[in-house]
Amino acid sequence: MYEIELKVELTEDEKTRLPADLQELGFSFVETTPQDDFYVEAKLSQYAAQGGKYDLKRYRHEADTYIYTEKVWELIAGKATRRESEKEVSQTDFDAAVATFPNAARVTKQRDWYTGEHMGRTISFTLDTTKFTHSPSMRYFVEAEIAVEAADDTAAARSVVVDFLKIVLHRSEIIESPGMFTMVYEQK
Repeated sequence: MYEIELKVELTEDEKTRLPADLQELGFSFVETTPQDDFYVEAKLSQYAAQGGKYDLKRYRHEADTYIYTEKVWELIAGKATRRESEKEVSQTDFDAAVATFPNAARVTKQRDWYTGEHMGRTISFTLDTTKFTHSPSMRYFVEAEIAVEAADDTAAARSVVVDFLKIVLHRSEIIESPGMFTMVYEQK
């Protein structure tokens, strides 16, 4: 499956007004979950020059669930596109993996989940409150994502995500934030 997502950093004022704006656009609040991510492996993507950054392996503790995820960049029509595969793991496997990588990059956040449709596509929308060890205060991010199966659908899905973000964020241009791992690793 391809993860067509854009992550954008917000101001505190934008974060405060977003729930009402999402509701006005017909999006429904799903739940709030704490997330504790451990990036255990990162390799510079062979498609870094085309926009991919790192191929990643991550373990996540989210509420009562433990998840292992691999995120790998592929080149589709000249554009770096991320393929994501994930599976649920036991707490024992999670604990063992995290213990094996004591220097794993760690990101802890509170995530508010919303879901809705835009231009006939289901969009998963999250609002993250994140505290990085290298940053003096809380930081806020949104992530809008459409999951697609077919590689030839990735460009169209990306256009829908960009259009939606422009509307909900009241912006004429969307500047994508680096991924969470990149922000921790490069201390952005």
